[in-house]
Amino acid sequence: MRQKSFIAFLLVIFFFGFAGRAEVLGVYKTKTGTGWLERSEQGNLILHLEGRRYNMGYKQGKLLKKECLIAFNSVKGLLRSYLPFA
Repeated sequence: MRQKSFIAFLLVIFFFGFAGRAEVLGVYKTKTGTGWLERSEQGNLILHLEGRRYNMGYKQGKLLKKECLIAFNSVKGLLRSYLPFA
């Protein structure tokens, strides 16, 4: 598991480099690990998670709640404009 994490870390460094700074948008700590969400200078969201699968999914939901609601409301508004009877 550590080997996969190290390889993923190297790939992230290779593709994104050290040059950019990121703004931390949220941190969620539990007994099984910490997760945090940050936005890069280019505007991309970067989600960092650790822990067991269930806990990582839970942290993902907590940290991306606002972004998910924005996306859901955008799709809902788009559907209402094309399908006013729905």
